[in-house]
Amino acid sequence: MSSEARFEAMSDTPVENDEHDDHRQQQQRESDSTATSANRQPQNQANQPKQKKQRGRRGMYSSINIEIIDEHNATDDNGNGRRGGALSHNNANGSAASSSSKPNRELVKLVAVAATTAATLGYDVGSMAGAIIPIDAHFNLSSIQKELAMGSLNFVAAGGALIGGPVADRYGRKKTVGLTCWLFLVGTIFMAAATNYVLLLIGRMVAGLGVGVAFIAAPVFISEVSPPSMRGELNTTFDVAINVGILLGYIVSYLVQVIIPTEWNWRLMLGLGGLFPLVVLCLLSGLPESPRWLMLDDQKPAARAVLHRLGSTEMESEEAIEAMEKEIGVHRRAASSAGSKSTKKCCNCGKGQRLAVGLGFWQQISGTEAVLYYSADFLARAGLQSPEL
Repeated sequence: MSSEARFEAMSDTPVENDEHDDHRQQQQRESDSTATSANRQPQNQANQPKQKKQRGRRGMYSSINIEIIDEHNATDDNGNGRRGGALSHNNANGSAASSSSKPNRELVKLVAVAATTAATLGYDVGSMAGAIIPIDAHFNLSSIQKELAMGSLNFVAAGGALIGGPVADRYGRKKTVGLTCWLFLVGTIFMAAATNYVLLLIGRMVAGLGVGVAFIAAPVFISEVSPPSMRGELNTTFDVAINVGILLGYIVSYLVQVIIPTEWNWRLMLGLGGLFPLVVLCLLSGLPESPRWLMLDDQKPAARAVLHRLGSTEMESEEAIEAMEKEIGVHRRAASSAGSKSTKKCCNCGKGQRLAVGLGFWQQISGTEAVLYYSADFLARAGLQSPEL
C-alpha cells in the first residue's frame, strides 16, 4: 500500500467513528425524550381542560380588546379620527346612523319640538277639565251639550289620525307637524273667543283634527330622525310630554281661578294653550326634514345632508341611505303587488298589527280621558264646593 493510500485510510477512520458516536447520542436523546413525554402525558391530559378554558378566555378578551382598539382608532373617509368609534347601522328608517351615547344639538331640537306638540295635546285635556265648570255656568249648558263639548275633540281626532299618515307621506313630516300647530292655534282662538256654544264646538273640532294628525306625525318624525340605539328612549318623550301638558293644564287652571276669579277666566285658561303651537312654529323653520321622507321624495342629496347634520359620518350616511333605498324599494314593490290583488287581500293585517290596533282601541275605550276631563265634576260631587279646590 502506498503512502497516499495509507494516509487516506487513516484519515477516514476517525470520521466514521465520529459519525457512529453522533448516531448513538441521537438515539439516546430520542429514547430519553420518549420516556419523559410518556411520564408527563397523564399529567398533561389531566390539565388539558383547564388549559383550554384559559386559552378560551384569553382569546375572548383578546377579541374584545381588538374591537375596542378598532373603535377608538376608527377614522372617517377623510382620515380624521373618530373618538368612541360610532358604529354604523343599516337603518331602514333613515335615522342618524351614529350610535353615540349623546344626541347632537339638532336632534335635541327636533325631539323637543315634537315633545312640545305632545304637551299641547295634554294641556288641552287639563285646561278643559278646569274650564268646563265656568263654561257651563257662562253658557248654561245641558248635560248633552257638555258631553259634546268634551267628546267632540276626541271624535274628530279619530278622523284626523286616519288622514295623518297620508298627509305626512305627501307633504313631509315637518310640514305636517306645522299643520297640526296651525290647527291647534285656530282651534284655541275659536274656543277662547267663543261668544256662543256653536263657536266653542267648532273650536273643539278644529283642535281635535290637529290632535289626530299630531298623534301620527310627531312620533313618526321622532322615529325617523333618532339613532337606533336611542329611538325607544326618545319616542318615550312624546308620551311623557302629554302627561306634563296635562299637569300644566291643571296647574294653570287652578292659578287662573285663584288669581282672576271672574266669570270669563275660562277664556284665559284655554287661550294660554296657544303658546305651545306658537313656540313650535317658531322653532320648526330652522329644523331639517326627515331623511327617510326625503328619500321617499327622491331627494337623496338632501337626505345625505340631513344625516350629516344629525351627526352621522360619511360612511354611516351611505350605509343608512343604502338601507333606506332597499327598504323603500321593497315597500313600493309590495304596494304595487297589493294594488293588483283583491281589496280583501289588501286589507289583511298580520297578527302583530291586529294586536297593536286592539291595544290602542281598548286603551281609549277604557275611559281614562273621561276621568281626566270630568275630574272637576267628580270632586264637586264628592263634596268639594269651592271652585278653587
